[in-house]
Amino acid sequence: MAPGIYGTDFAEDGYEITERVGFGATVEGNAGALGDIVVTAALFKADTSALSNSFVNNRGQADVDDGGFGNTEDLENFNIAVDGSKLPALPGVSYHFAYIHQAKGRIGDLDPADFARLDDQNGFVFGLYGEREYNNVKFELIGELAYFDQYLIEEDEAVEDIYFLTLGGKMEVNKFNLALSYTYRPFETLDGEEFEDHLATVSAGYEIRDDLLLEVGYRYLTNEEEDTHTVGVKLTKEVEFSNGK
Repeated sequence: MAPGIYGTDFAEDGYEITERVGFGATVEGNAGALGDIVVTAALFKADTSALSNSFVNNRGQADVDDGGFGNTEDLENFNIAVDGSKLPALPGVSYHFAYIHQAKGRIGDLDPADFARLDDQNGFVFGLYGEREYNNVKFELIGELAYFDQYLIEEDEAVEDIYFLTLGGKMEVNKFNLALSYTYRPFETLDGEEFEDHLATVSAGYEIRDDLLLEVGYRYLTNEEEDTHTVGVKLTKEVEFSNGK
């Protein structure tokens, strides 16, 4: 995932699989020139249990009638992912490939005409990640491409043929870090209208101590031709628990 405070904004809202219930399996092994690989597959549906509500803002419990891709009564959705690392020919490089299929669910807030034109969603994600260290300076690089043939920008706005192209990097020197990322998101609405969204971020952090990190970040977002600027501060504390073993 893209580094920095805001680097994952498009991915988190766009194609990360969250708030799903189902079951899956994982197989690990060595594939020679492809390095150590982990293959994961899962069947799932959107979480409509009481846990789908929010403790803070009380957004309400999700329901199948809310619609959306993956929001089905049965486990009609699936994904498969392959993660590879320790490539013999490319030290420090890892990769990720995933495919997802989600049923379109019920109409929800969509216009009936748009809902009739939608089909089930198919999506692909491919990413390359690199990590190197020179003279106690650590560098991390990311390049990721995602594509979906059907998509919901908002709960009531359906589009097709949407792409996410992300480039990012992070540098760590002693207790300081600097992260940059950029995501380009072109898409076409069902009516043929084309948009190009952009997300550019920069953030800097300082490790106050081993379990406490302070970060300051800036985000420039162009979303359907509307520009926004955001500045934020993030304080992260890592807490470890022991099971006594």
